Amino acid sequence: MKYGIVGATGLTGLEILKQLPSHDVSVFVRQPDKLPKEMTLEVIRGEVSDQEALTAWASKQETVFFALGHPMSWNLVRYNIGLSRDYPIKGILKDSLLAVMKGKPKRIIYMSAYGTHETRSDLPFVVGKIFLPIFIGETYRDHEEAETLLRSYSEEWVVVRPAQLTNDAARKQYRTEAKLNPWGTGKISRADVAHFMIRSAKDTSWIGQKVGLSY
Repeated sequence: MKYGIVGATGLTGLEILKQLPSHDVSVFVRQPDKLPKEMTLEVIRGEVSDQEALTAWASKQETVFFALGHPMSWNLVRYNIGLSRDYPIKGILKDSLLAVMKGKPKRIIYMSAYGTHETRSDLPFVVGKIFLPIFIGETYRDHEEAETLLRSYSEEWVVVRPAQLTNDAARKQYRTEAKLNPWGTGKISRADVAHFMIRSAKDTSWIGQKVGLSY
């Protein structure tokens, strides 16, 4: 298989699926029934927590699109603000990415988020200091750990950092910059994130880079 997708049933993962020739795609998913019925995909059913299975699948792919995230939940908020010490999927992005890396695909395209690491200071005060820590703090910590891990990968990689995501149609025109400041909280559609991820799988221009995406 030429392309593999982790997170294919998520909103961005589904956009990647729509824009790829389905006969060249393999997906590793927990709930295959959420996939479009009309596509002729290779579907491997599994949990990303099953690292051996994920590594075995990744070893058969040339390029892996990693579009996994943390679902918004009350458990996540409680964990972020210290009301709970239990968060069952803590570190799931980093651990799943490590399993994919062990499979040695030629290229990994990892969807992170704008506001990780050195781009945090670009976010407005309310977003960076209040909303993010309370609602998605652990998600960002996981993304940051995954980004750090990916920098050690011996094969090719690209980190994609989209600004605020929307469900609008693709424009196929957007900014690709390491730093989006002072427009760090701009917007970009999931369809255009998918468009760029596919571009970066076919082009060597962004290898080894962390790319911010916004209109």
